[in-house]
Amino acid sequence: ARADPPSVFCTASARVAHWLAESALAKSSEVASALMDAFFRCVPSNKKKRVSEAEWATALQKFHTEAIAIRKRFSLGLIGRAMVTYRFQKQMLNAGFDAATVRKVVFSLVLNAFTSGA
Repeated sequence: ARADPPSVFCTASARVAHWLAESALAKSSEVASALMDAFFRCVPSNKKKRVSEAEWATALQKFHTEAIAIRKRFSLGLIGRAMVTYRFQKQMLNAGFDAATVRKVVFSLVLNAFTSGA
């Protein structure tokens, strides 16, 4: 018995699925980088003095506002938000932030910017 060759539809749909996956990864990388830029703009950069809780809260609120705008600009769905959050977390760790700070920032990002109805 002769085996039937794969249909054109299967090959085309596999190509489309592959293209969509690559596109989503590229987009999540771009959004995570935009979030890192926003985070660095919002967080006090004076490393010589300790940042007060009030300054930190104000900086995080400003970051959440920018993160909401980024989420809306890139039209992130649920899976996209998850991918971006993961990449953002990795970028923060690679930038030298300690794990406790990264955990707090990512948790607040998810609660205040990525799950809000804003």
